[in-house]
Amino acid sequence: MKKININNNMILLILFIIGIVVFFRGFDINYYADDLQEVYKNPGDKIFYYMYNVPADGFYRPIQLLILTFSQTFFGHNTVFLHILYLIIHVLFCWSIYLFMMELGLSSVKSIIASLFMLLSQTNAASVLNNDTISQLLSSFAGFLSLMFLYKFLRINYSKIISIRSNYFNSLFLLSLLFFGIALFSKESSLSYLPILFFTIVFYTLNEKSSKLNIRVLATYLIPYLIVFVIYYIIRSYAGGRQPTTDSNEAYVFAIGMNIIANFFMSMFATVIPFPTETLYVWIKSRNFSNLSIPLAIIFIFLLLVIYGLMKSGKGRLIFALIAFSVLSTLPMILLTHVREFHAYNTTPYVSMMIGIGLGSLIESRFLKFKKILALSVIIIILIIQVISIQLRITKMKSNGEKAWTMIDQILPHIENVPLNGSLILMNPENNQVEYSVMIMNDFNVLNTGLTVFNELSERKDFQTIIIKNNELHSFKNKSDNIILYLEDGTVKELKAINYQ
Repeated sequence: MKKININNNMILLILFIIGIVVFFRGFDINYYADDLQEVYKNPGDKIFYYMYNVPADGFYRPIQLLILTFSQTFFGHNTVFLHILYLIIHVLFCWSIYLFMMELGLSSVKSIIASLFMLLSQTNAASVLNNDTISQLLSSFAGFLSLMFLYKFLRINYSKIISIRSNYFNSLFLLSLLFFGIALFSKESSLSYLPILFFTIVFYTLNEKSSKLNIRVLATYLIPYLIVFVIYYIIRSYAGGRQPTTDSNEAYVFAIGMNIIANFFMSMFATVIPFPTETLYVWIKSRNFSNLSIPLAIIFIFLLLVIYGLMKSGKGRLIFALIAFSVLSTLPMILLTHVREFHAYNTTPYVSMMIGIGLGSLIESRFLKFKKILALSVIIIILIIQVISIQLRITKMKSNGEKAWTMIDQILPHIENVPLNGSLILMNPENNQVEYSVMIMNDFNVLNTGLTVFNELSERKDFQTIIIKNNELHSFKNKSDNIILYLEDGTVKELKAINYQ
């Protein structure tokens, strides 16, 4: 037993070292885009404020805002503390995947492959490197721990569970409830763990040499999770948290239609793609299909090997459960009219586990040595591509953050010229470069969705900030209640009336 603990600790240390080496360059990425919504003039006044209130965007994520306001109170707008914390959470998540797979009786080879793929997924980098995504990191991690402790509870105590009325005060079950609650208060998307936990109880009940579902066990152990959810929902409603909507004027709109199918396949693809998503997107938008041939061929070979390894693994029931978890983890975000890449962080753990099982099975195969060599070669190539992709993303995000604060510093002095109840107009120059998420952002768009930062930092709530294209200038130039700013060689300047007459 002592030897296993040492090995587990060694795995954790290795994951930390790899994580630091790969993500170190991104430790000082500045706030920009969405992040700017959570930049505060007097953060110390708001450390606990958002436990029972919501910010301007209406999302009730009190743990995230507690951490962000704490960081800004003690470290200002320096983000190193945040990124170290985010990396610690991410590494612990990867280590938990390793431990869970070992708990499931899988080999250390399979478990290590899965944890490494989770650690170095270029898609996951979007959640690790952003400044306002601890809600995603923590909700996914806490939800996974809830699942992990529930499984361990069922495995160890099942014989007692079916013979007594309840076993609510078991430490493993209480830990599962606790982490489910932490997941909910981190981000609303962790609601997906309710059906995942439900499925786990059902699956484990049916796994006990019986095809008959034990309704009493299901009801007994699902009800406490429902109670935790009701408590969360009441507090969230009291604080004024944003509710699901089908209003097309909202940024986050739920719909029933083809968006569900599109979102599902986009989310699944995001979990396995090793190349920078923004690069592939630009190639697709520019119809540069010849550049796509090599990446798509590598992805195809990679998936083919994983699927083949899964078929040969002899872990059919577990693979079925992981597929179910992958699908359920996309809820409720899959219902949105559009999903963002970092939402896939909810799904990647289960896909990583399947990758670990598939490629690990080929490596451990007793026959056909070329399969082992091929599997090892693919793992090495994929991980190298992932690391390069993360470095490219870090470069883009650092540049965007630096541009954002250069602009903010230049824009703030102009705010005193904005008339009472007027508008601050930021006019983008003509730019045909394709944009993608928070990776490729042109000109003033590095401030987009975070424009309330100007109200916060100037301590003026009476004006609004709008980003326009240069061909939209005619709609604003004759209004006396606004000022118009533009970019010239990266410098922010005010557009005087004489300039556009």
